[in-house]
Amino acid sequence: MNGSSGKPWISGAVIGLIGALLVFLAGLSGIAGKIGMGSVVKFLGAVPLLLTEQVLPDPSRAVSVAVFCVYWSGAGAVIGHFSAKGLWGRLITVFFLIALFYAHYKAYGVAICAVESLLSGLKDFFGRIKTA
Repeated sequence: MNGSSGKPWISGAVIGLIGALLVFLAGLSGIAGKIGMGSVVKFLGAVPLLLTEQVLPDPSRAVSVAVFCVYWSGAGAVIGHFSAKGLWGRLITVFFLIALFYAHYKAYGVAICAVESLLSGLKDFFGRIKTA
């Protein structure tokens, strides 16, 4: 995309939205798990899910999907905008992608720790019931 191709942020937003919908459908249908991409779907959804749960303690699926799509559409718009701005824009895009990856890495770690803590608590609970 070069600066003369119209509004590259719109193209980026549409690509981000399409990507988000494809990831959501792959996760919903179970195809991602069947082809070994379940962790990737969870990784890509870690930040939007964490943001949604911070604002709304018990979000509905529709709200989670909407936040997921808006998040990735916004990320695509930022990438599209800056990637069309020459060398400095491309450098900003690289740093944005690194920051995005790092945020997802941290959020995914938080989610994994929460699940492991929950499973550990359930194991302790059922272990106490079994011995009683």
